[in-house]
Amino acid sequence: MPPRLPRLVLFTGGPSCSLCEVAKADLAAVHRSTPFDLTLYDIRRPQNYDPSTLAESDRTVWRRLYQVSL
Repeated sequence: MPPRLPRLVLFTGGPSCSLCEVAKADLAAVHRSTPFDLTLYDIRRPQNYDPSTLAESDRTVWRRLYQVSL
């Protein structure tokens, strides 16, 4: 069985989040030398809700923590 890759979830503020774009570029650079699975999760878009990855209550908690910073 091949080893599992680390999984990283990046909570983003969508396309208008310049800090998120910097983070994605930095993660892409790291990914070239250290593979990992990356999931982008836009906390501003409820249609991104995927019950297999996060519960609705988790999404709400993360949004409340970061919505002021975005």
